[in-house]
Amino acid sequence: MKTLRKADVVIVGGGWTGLLMAKELGARTALSVVVLERGVPRSTDKYADDMDELDYAIRLRMMQDAAQETVTLRHDARGRAVPLRRYASFLPGSGVGGAGEHWNGQCPRNLPDFFELYSRTKEKYGVNRLPEDHAVQDWGITYDELEPYYTRTERLLGLSGKAGNLRGQKVEGGNPFEGWRSEEYPTPPTKLPYFSALFRDGAKSLGYHPYPVPAATLSQAYTNPDGISRPPCVYCGYCERFGCMIGAKAQPTSVLLPVIEKKKNVTIRKGAWVRRLVHDAAGSESRVRGVTYVDATGNEVFQPAEIVFLASWTLNNTRLLLLSGIGEPYNPGAGKGTLGRNLTHQVSFAAATAFFAKPLNRFMGSGASGMLLSDFDGDNFDHSQLSFLRGGLLEARNTGAHPIGEFGEVPHRVGSRWGSTWKKAGIEYFDRVGRIVVSGEHLAYKGNYMDLDPTYKDRCGDALLRLTLNWRENERRMAELLTEKTVEIARAMGATEVNTFPGLRNYDSRRYQSTHVQGGTILGTSPESSVVNTYGQHWQAANLFVLGGSLFPTGGGDPDAHDPGDDVSHGGRRSGEVRKKARATGLNCYREPKTRINDLRTEENGFALEHFDGEEEGGGGVDARGCKDDGDVVPVIGANHKFLAEQTYVEDGNKRELGSELHARQHGRDGRDDDDENERHDVALRFFVALCESGDGDQDRREKDGQRNRHDEDGERCADANVEGGISLTGLDRLGVQAVGDGEGNAHRDDGECSGGQRGCENQQELAEDQVRARDRAGKNRFHRAALFFSGGEVHGRMHAAV
Repeated sequence: MKTLRKADVVIVGGGWTGLLMAKELGARTALSVVVLERGVPRSTDKYADDMDELDYAIRLRMMQDAAQETVTLRHDARGRAVPLRRYASFLPGSGVGGAGEHWNGQCPRNLPDFFELYSRTKEKYGVNRLPEDHAVQDWGITYDELEPYYTRTERLLGLSGKAGNLRGQKVEGGNPFEGWRSEEYPTPPTKLPYFSALFRDGAKSLGYHPYPVPAATLSQAYTNPDGISRPPCVYCGYCERFGCMIGAKAQPTSVLLPVIEKKKNVTIRKGAWVRRLVHDAAGSESRVRGVTYVDATGNEVFQPAEIVFLASWTLNNTRLLLLSGIGEPYNPGAGKGTLGRNLTHQVSFAAATAFFAKPLNRFMGSGASGMLLSDFDGDNFDHSQLSFLRGGLLEARNTGAHPIGEFGEVPHRVGSRWGSTWKKAGIEYFDRVGRIVVSGEHLAYKGNYMDLDPTYKDRCGDALLRLTLNWRENERRMAELLTEKTVEIARAMGATEVNTFPGLRNYDSRRYQSTHVQGGTILGTSPESSVVNTYGQHWQAANLFVLGGSLFPTGGGDPDAHDPGDDVSHGGRRSGEVRKKARATGLNCYREPKTRINDLRTEENGFALEHFDGEEEGGGGVDARGCKDDGDVVPVIGANHKFLAEQTYVEDGNKRELGSELHARQHGRDGRDDDDENERHDVALRFFVALCESGDGDQDRREKDGQRNRHDEDGERCADANVEGGISLTGLDRLGVQAVGDGEGNAHRDDGECSGGQRGCENQQELAEDQVRARDRAGKNRFHRAALFFSGGEVHGRMHAAV
């Protein structure tokens, strides 16, 4: 096996979350980043010849090849799983950009209560209303925490839409049920197809509240904060299962790749089939040393790395951790383990297929042009007298009808599905039919999970992933009610005939139901109930992060809410992280005016992070050491220490009170100027990264690192502020305090004044409310809002900056 030169960061997977992470690290740091993508290269300029329905939409050219790797499926633990010989119910992408290249571009946000599903349901209906075998749990993060990242994601993609809840004020024409948003959409709604206009009018006549689909297909020309310009959509109808030939649809190759290609420290390696994460076990914790993969020539390669990100879609993330032996596999019988649990898939079906007397011009449209209705989404309607929980969106879109896949939809009265009668009816109704689709939530159940199949293997001889998945009565009853409501709207639209959905039975792998498969590596606040923490950091391997929908503890009804809205808000996880989420993505940093990360570079024996904040509009000033705060270096960490840093920057130097939790809560500000009165101004930048170096951490070397000095722009020399243990806090100004306990329950303040466990430190320091005194070697007091906490041979730091 060939061993390559060590990289600072390896990212497994080159889709939305993987390339977003690569872009952020490449643009914000000097770390060497390697992206491993097993598929082929893709780019927008190559899509001009891809409008071939047979090749792309029927034969699935942009999808993973099931002959190379697939999954097995069974409905319960008693059955024998069989391989899916062809992907149909979900379509995992392959190649640079992944499924983000062939998505439709719908990007609504999840409802606020979605992230606290267990708590909200228990509070309103009582815990006994949850299904008996449910595995529902809260995420550990809230909508309010993710809102700034949702907003940043929308700017990044240039989403077209109409706000319905702008800073708590309801806005006519938008979604009145959505969570509050800090800004209007970057671009107006897309053009409305005729079928969607009929849906809007019919729904309004019944007292409902339709609104335009939040679309990643541009309604007008747009330039995002990274300087990437894209043209408006031309409504050609080739979005779903196709790459956009003009770049109007936000996709990784049109939004992220142009930035990445300018960075010399980022490499995208195609044809790299990752097989294992190589790790060293050390008691309850382990450390990932890198990954092994088979390259395009068939040779096995070991790529060492300091930090590893798994960004290879839900099923692949879970399978790689299972194959690598990282984490405890979930055992539903014993109720132990977390890896593989909470498998969910969006409940998606055409509830009403409506036929009309007039042509609908279905050939014109885009993946996200149309109307949505949220009156029956989540808990927007009362479930007290219903036999199920939650709900879903109703969608009326016109994605572009293609002659092969769309032909033959006829009213049930035709009777035949073959022969001259059927052909004649197919021609008559080809442009006179539209579908109202339900995208419903899927609760998590103890009996729906993933593990390794004991029988079937892939081309490399590795076990396939086995899905144990089925619907429950909750989803079946939800589908019944939503079908009734949908048919009611179809009639109000003027449909002459309506074919209704027959109902959910067993999970059907032959029918497409979205590629929104979630769970397996879920996030949470405890290693007993989750695989990763709320930042996507693995509980048992501090230098391993997981990105994407596999972090989601439950399945949402909002289509593409995590593609990339939550993945890259959380994200983005995510970048959010692109990031739905956003903290869930592990790193979410975004360039805003007057604030930029200048450099995160490898030092001889550690890392140094520099931040620069502009002096315009109060952005400058003097820090606690009397030094100007436009260019101070923040910290150098010794080689044998683990360092976890989060920095939150707020626009225009407007300092915020820092909360007492492990993150900075977002606070509004009122009346800063006439234009911004009562406007909520949220975090402009969050930079989160874990740096883990191995080595003996020679004390003398660490102390030498602690003596680094820096001149500010006026030539003033700022003395270092050193804390015990030889860790330098050079230029660490206005940083919030957090307490992190060691394995014995002890937490240590940097000046040694706090002891007696986590609670003792919280009481003594009041977390971020007090300033910490960091003494330099001359014994002078330096007031810095910062803390590093020692745990054996490790140091943990969590810092928040309000600049």
